Amino acid sequence: MRLANGYTRFTGIALILGGVLPIVGMAIRPLLVEQNFNFQPTDFETINAHHAIWIVSYQVMVFGLFVRLAGLVALGSLHAHTLARTVVWPGVAIAMAAIVVNGISAGYYMHMGFWGADQLKAATDATKGAFLDSIRPGSELMICLERMAKMFFSLGLTVLGVGLALGKVVPRWLGVAGAAIGMTGMMALFAMPFSHTVFIPFDIAILAWLVVLGALVTRGIEQEPAP
Repeated sequence: MRLANGYTRFTGIALILGGVLPIVGMAIRPLLVEQNFNFQPTDFETINAHHAIWIVSYQVMVFGLFVRLAGLVALGSLHAHTLARTVVWPGVAIAMAAIVVNGISAGYYMHMGFWGADQLKAATDATKGAFLDSIRPGSELMICLERMAKMFFSLGLTVLGVGLALGKVVPRWLGVAGAAIGMTGMMALFAMPFSHTVFIPFDIAILAWLVVLGALVTRGIEQEPAP
């Protein structure tokens, strides 16, 4: 039985926006901040020259991450009448935790970048060096959180993709594609844990997957009778 209503449209739109907005935020940022990122003195000069767009880029990104969270939870709720919920919901839960961790790390970089740029406007090289040394422990922690967020979102996507393939609420190939993206993302992170940009292709792949998934859910889902 095909089901299309306001709830499926809400889910689909949230998934689409949750795919697009984080990438838009990353794209408009004047400085690439990915995993293994530590601030350098010239970074603060760049941020100071584009301080407004620096803040907006993170606002768009973090807002998009939490819209993504809403879309994934709604997607899980659409599986309430299928036994595949046993796999779908754990995948959603893991992805949710990863999104929250990602939001925390993004908040750190947004605030620390803006604050550092303001503090170091007319600072000497020695002062800049001392400032960077003082924030190094926090930056190293955020590097760990960034890696964790990417790794465990990939794990959540893998589990969710398997659940979607089993549930048949959306086309099975979408679940297989999601699981493949998640698994390949984990493998890339294991193979190149210290790369600055290794996950960017997967960010784009996740965007495409969420947009296609959201568009299909907006049009309607297959609903089976309760077991």
